[in-house]
Amino acid sequence: MPKLIFCWLLTLIPSVPLLLVYFAFRRVLVSKKFEMRMLLERGEALTKYLSAYGGPQQNAGVPSKEAREELIASIVDQIFRLRYSTLEYLPAIAFSMGANSLLMVLVLSFAGVPLGLPLQNVLAGNSYLRDVIAGGVGALIWGTYE
Repeated sequence: MPKLIFCWLLTLIPSVPLLLVYFAFRRVLVSKKFEMRMLLERGEALTKYLSAYGGPQQNAGVPSKEAREELIASIVDQIFRLRYSTLEYLPAIAFSMGANSLLMVLVLSFAGVPLGLPLQNVLAGNSYLRDVIAGGVGALIWGTYE
């Protein structure tokens, strides 16, 4: 049983670069959000932004520090939701991880590594499967490069 779990964990190896790209991208987004918040807190940037794009007007009184920070956080979140929505890239990463895992299952089945699949004996050493694997590995390398 531990060997079987280890073999199934091997199927996730090609997906590790995708997860690393995701975490690196999240880190960049968090730093961009922080930078934008700092820009809106400086000088009259918030007032000019609100006068250009709408929102609570200046004549409503001086907002408290907490209300101002909440307003800035709301503006930054709206801007980033428009441009960098999580729904834009998470489905693509999930699909790629699934395709990579399926490719790795085919590779391990072709090599005869036991995964507990019902048709694994049919797949072991199949010459057509070798062509599918070669195409899949080429797509994986190309996709990782891109």
